Amino acid sequence: MVNETRELLRRYVQERSDEAFTRIVDLHVALVYSVALRKGAGDVHFARDISQIVFSDLARKASSFSPDIVLAGWLYRHTCLKAAESLRSQQRRRIREQVAVNMNQLSAGEGDQMKEAEAILDEAMQGLDHSDRDALVLRFFRNESLRDIGETFGISEDAAQKRIARAMERLRVLLGRKGVRCSGAALSAILTAHIASSVPAGLAATLSSAALSTMAGTAVKITIPTFLKIMASTQSKIGIGMIIAGAITTHLILQQKELNRASAENAQLRQQLAQKDREASQLASERPNADELARLQAEHRELVRLRGQVGSLLRETVEMRTASSKAAPKTNSTEEKNDAWIEGVLAGTPAQQGSAAGALRGKLLRHDGKQISFAELKLQKQLMEKSLNNTLEHSPSDFADFQSAFIEGTLGISDPTKTQQIHDAIKATYERAVAEGLDIPSKPATGTEEWVQRRHQLDRSATEAVQKMLTPDERQMFDTAFLGVMGVDLGSGGVDRSNYPPGVLGPEVSLNAEATQ
Repeated sequence: MVNETRELLRRYVQERSDEAFTRIVDLHVALVYSVALRKGAGDVHFARDISQIVFSDLARKASSFSPDIVLAGWLYRHTCLKAAESLRSQQRRRIREQVAVNMNQLSAGEGDQMKEAEAILDEAMQGLDHSDRDALVLRFFRNESLRDIGETFGISEDAAQKRIARAMERLRVLLGRKGVRCSGAALSAILTAHIASSVPAGLAATLSSAALSTMAGTAVKITIPTFLKIMASTQSKIGIGMIIAGAITTHLILQQKELNRASAENAQLRQQLAQKDREASQLASERPNADELARLQAEHRELVRLRGQVGSLLRETVEMRTASSKAAPKTNSTEEKNDAWIEGVLAGTPAQQGSAAGALRGKLLRHDGKQISFAELKLQKQLMEKSLNNTLEHSPSDFADFQSAFIEGTLGISDPTKTQQIHDAIKATYERAVAEGLDIPSKPATGTEEWVQRRHQLDRSATEAVQKMLTPDERQMFDTAFLGVMGVDLGSGGVDRSNYPPGVLGPEVSLNAEATQ
């Protein structure tokens, strides 16, 4: 959501897009309104006025914001500032007019304590540095997920959670200095209770229209509440003044009604246009998917053909290595080193085996035959003889170790965080597969159609999750090398078609025949 907000803000500043500004108001009006409502002790009229002021200021000041601003944090601070200014102004007016307001006291003072705690909470929030305050606003007032908060600050979910915990501890210390002592759990409950309040219907449209109109207008406009406050402060009792005030007030009321009517019509037209766009998009998405199916089948046939070419290249490489070894026999020392390396990998962890197999697979896909050693080819052959699907798929952890290292080595991934994310996704998939009997060792001897369909659906879901983690170049190589993340395929000898639904891999043709076409 933060990235969407920044893009909308950029469009508004650069293109003066009213639609973008309206969308910004829709996304953040609940935050602004709830803070203003709390600062105004539940006064909905006060909350509306403050919300209009805040979004009008946003429309004027948006061009001065930095590209990486956390808009929710700015809106929270600005709402608190404007609410405080308005409350001080009201207090001064009350002193000048000497108006006494009687307040009903809640039983046992609980209501007053809650209101005092709310006021102190906002004051204490202002004492935090901007990064801590922004983190708490996004988490508790905007109800953002840890993942979205991490993306906003460019950190991981764990780091985002730690930042929020530190910010809450600092806030608890600030509250203690102001005489309010509470535990971490109690503070979390208080913050959670202040998630954005529900907003009156139509408020977002009214605020966006009013804010945009202040930018487009050239004359200074005096609102009805402001004019009435001025008249009340003067306490004039001159008859002619009352007559003039009545005339001006009538004119302003009519003007305000016309503005409200135009704003409502504008909002209605925008809603109708958005509905038309959604209907058009839905119609486009509901078109017959025969073309899409044909495209997917063609891609699978191309994938099978490419895999056949990889198998042919592997055989040619083996033949060249064999001929080379016959022409120039290696020393016993070299052979002993190769054999020792192979034995070490075979006796090593699944991650070591997957990394070695992936390195060879990546060289074959990049047609880098000169970098392939005879020991790597020999290792691949021995790994294929181990029937890894029947051994690794019993253990989700072992399979995830092998497959994530295999993918990392094949694609040349150097980001350990990405590799860990791929590992976690594959492990979760195989934990579910083992639990539901969808691993290869649990494949039934007869009546496999339902088993194949369920396994394929699980495989596609996990594969799509992994594809989203890859760069475009990594995705292209992944789609060439892998049909999915479930099952070990070392790239030679094809795949077991019985583990895939009919038609998914294209027509029943030989890999060798495809490779020669």
